[in-house]
Amino acid sequence: MVIVSANRKMYDAVYLGLVPYELALKLQQSLVEARTQGSVPDVLLLLQHPPVFTIGRFRGEEDIIVPPEKLQQEGIAVFHTNRGGSITYHDPGQLVGYPILNLKENGL
Repeated sequence: MVIVSANRKMYDAVYLGLVPYELALKLQQSLVEARTQGSVPDVLLLLQHPPVFTIGRFRGEEDIIVPPEKLQQEGIAVFHTNRGGSITYHDPGQLVGYPILNLKENGL
């Protein structure tokens, strides 16, 4: 799929289906490195995650009101990230977009 922005630049969009959060994060990190080196174009990753709470640098697991044993019983993962912010819940059916782009080249 190709997306055209307001400035008429085209971007590749790739739908990956259901991808575990940790694997998607590693893919993003790899693509950021490749994009920095100029070996891949800008891309928008579109995907879903299995049930997972992601916790940013500014909060902790104390904000999850579901008991740990219930999380385990329901197969809900908890993953600490290096991003800012608090807690985010991802679940199948929720489409997530991760843009990997060169900000300077896009005038941002």
